[in-house]
Amino acid sequence: MEAAELAGWTRFAPKGGIGKCIPTTDCVAESSDDLMFLKDDEITVLLQIADQEDAYLGYCEGVVGRFQGHDFSNPRSSPS
Repeated sequence: MEAAELAGWTRFAPKGGIGKCIPTTDCVAESSDDLMFLKDDEITVLLQIADQEDAYLGYCEGVVGRFQGHDFSNPRSSPS
């Protein structure tokens, strides 16, 4: 991701993105584009990735990355 694009997403995250979700499991990033998070972290959903089924761009603990929409429990809004 280009630095300018990353900066834009980082500024959008504190505004709430398009929703929030809570993972029910830990996820270790497998590539530099992946979002790493722990169970019960709060993820700000920034975008549903159009060309990938059940894939989203999210923000957690100051990091922007991709994640899959499965394994989430969400009282506020769900990526799935």
